Amino acid sequence: MKRPLKKRWRVATVAAIGLVAAFAVFRPFGKREPVYGGKSVTAWARDLNSPDPWVRSNATEAVRATGPDGVPFLVK
Repeated sequence: MKRPLKKRWRVATVAAIGLVAAFAVFRPFGKREPVYGGKSVTAWARDLNSPDPWVRSNATEAVRATGPDGVPFLVK
């Protein structure tokens, strides 16, 4: 009766290791949000709606400077 119990523990251990390995392999390795001048691209995007023209101008330049790397974060 001890053998099936040992076998269950082995199967459970192998399954747990397999799940951890699968998580490590298939986990999405997301990019970090681009930062320009110490602010994230989403913070700059919020500044695009500012009533102050100077803030909007700086935000426009910052969003342009992030280039294509910032687009996925702006879409979200």
